[in-house]
Amino acid sequence: MSATDQEVRAARRYLLERSGVPTAQEEVVMACSWREENGLRYLYADYRDQTHEQHMATLAESVTLIEAAGPGVRVLVHVDGRNRPTSEFLAATKSAVRGTFVAHQVRTAFVGIDGFGRVVLRGLQLVGGGIGAPAFPTEEKALAYLARS
Repeated sequence: MSATDQEVRAARRYLLERSGVPTAQEEVVMACSWREENGLRYLYADYRDQTHEQHMATLAESVTLIEAAGPGVRVLVHVDGRNRPTSEFLAATKSAVRGTFVAHQVRTAFVGIDGFGRVVLRGLQLVGGGIGAPAFPTEEKALAYLARS
């Protein structure tokens, strides 16, 4: 069962209100969208050029959309390697991964993480028990990974 556009918009407004981001910024902040390429439907989450509050709202929106979609969701996360996330955001991400992402068997790939960022991501995965989500240099390679079962 997938959420209707109206349900998604209502969820976005609710998440924005909870995150403290003014509703007038909704179109700028909401960086999640369903996309399809070569028969692969995936959730695209764009964290580039976002503030901490926007990171939190995007994560909350991702969780809502994943829960509405059911198991087996594929997620492509686009980040800016120069924009370091806060520890609060990393903790929230870890919680989402251990809860919703694991429960819904989400397969995730990252794009936009540079060499040092990849090392940090790998360290967080090993030490923090995080998701086994690899970082790729291009969207094409990330999508090829997500397409594999």
